[in-house]
Amino acid sequence: MKEHKHAYALTLPGWLIRTGINLAAEEEWKFEAGYSDIVNGIKRLRVLHIDEHVTIENNKLQSIVSQIKEKDGYVDYAVVKEKDNLVNVIVKEKGTRIKSLVVIANTPDGFSILNLKTDIEMEELKNANLSFNKSKKSKL
Repeated sequence: MKEHKHAYALTLPGWLIRTGINLAAEEEWKFEAGYSDIVNGIKRLRVLHIDEHVTIENNKLQSIVSQIKEKDGYVDYAVVKEKDNLVNVIVKEKGTRIKSLVVIANTPDGFSILNLKTDIEMEELKNANLSFNKSKKSKL
């Protein structure tokens, strides 16, 4: 996918992400439940975005997600559907720790994959104040 003419790919090291988040974050946000545990657990971020010139049908996207889960040992964490937007969050665990968190978003604005290499306790992620943890539309 990263070879597509409308694709943008980027890899950032964890230290750069942590520095940027800590500089940009509002003070009150830094004290939200689970914020520091999640930010400190980020080791690397890889992003792939293909702009609105590409559309992927949701059933094809689900097939892609299923292939990733089967091939690489990921499990579902959350699925959020709203109108034309579909977001899948899948995780790869080792014991009680999340070693990788992947967000796959298919929207009218384009298709994006965010792959976070992490070292976060599952309990820390569950305690975090993330919107898909609270959404009535999500499946956890």
